Amino acid sequence: MSPQTQQDGSKRRRRKVYSVVGSPDYMAVEILTQTGYTNLVDFWSLGVMLYEFVFGFTPFGAETPEEVFQNVQCVSILSTFYFYFFLITTIIY
Repeated sequence: MSPQTQQDGSKRRRRKVYSVVGSPDYMAVEILTQTGYTNLVDFWSLGVMLYEFVFGFTPFGAETPEEVFQNVQCVSILSTFYFYFFLITTIIY
């Protein structure tokens, strides 16, 4: 059994991890805010790498790690807003 999961009867539950290792350019919001994360943050990093392969630069790149953190947070807030806006407009119409 991996450290990411734990057995709870017959159901598998994901356990959150709080360690921080790596480059901020590829870290998901959950890692940067240290709120705990699962292995699903790997999809975020994969998306950042694919973006870099296509466009030649990272989507949140900046001079300092603090600026990268601010860029990631802003995008996360906007994407959450747009998701709910899309959801509400889809339900209304």
